[in-house]
Amino acid sequence: MPMLNSLARPTVLISCFMLMLAITLLYLSQGFGRSSGMFPRFIGWVFVVLTAADVVVQLVAWYQRKLPEPTETAITIKQLKSMGWLLGLVVALSIFGFLITIPAYIFTFLTWRAGQEKRRSAMIAIGALVFVWVIFVWLLDYELYAGLLLNNLS
Repeated sequence: MPMLNSLARPTVLISCFMLMLAITLLYLSQGFGRSSGMFPRFIGWVFVVLTAADVVVQLVAWYQRKLPEPTETAITIKQLKSMGWLLGLVVALSIFGFLITIPAYIFTFLTWRAGQEKRRSAMIAIGALVFVWVIFVWLLDYELYAGLLLNNLS
C-alpha cells in the first residue's frame, strides 16, 4: 500500500481542487432562474462528472504506483497556469457574462498561451462569438447570462 504522504502529489491535489471547484460552481448555478440557469447547470454537471472521473483515474494510478515522480517544478507551474486560465474564465464569466468573456478569453488564450498571431486569434474569437450568439440568442431564444457588471448597470 502506498504511503499516505505520497497522496500530496500535485496531480492528485489539483484534481481534487478542481472537483471541489466544480461542485461549488454547480451549487452556485442553482441560484439562477429556470431559463438562465439551464446552461450553467448543464456545464456544472459536465464539469463535476469529468473532474470526478479525473480524481478516480489519478487515485487509481497513485494506488497502483503508476504516476511518475515529478522531476521538475515546471510540471506543477504548468498545471497551476492551466488552473489560472480556468479560474480566470470563471471569474470573467461571472463579472462580464458570456458575450463579452468568450471572445476575450479565446483571443487572449490563443495569443498568450498558444502563441497564435493576433489576426488569426481575433478571427477565431469573432467566429466563436457569432456562433454562440446565433445558436443561443437567435435560434434558441436563450437569454445568456450578462454578468454582474451588466446586470448592475441595467
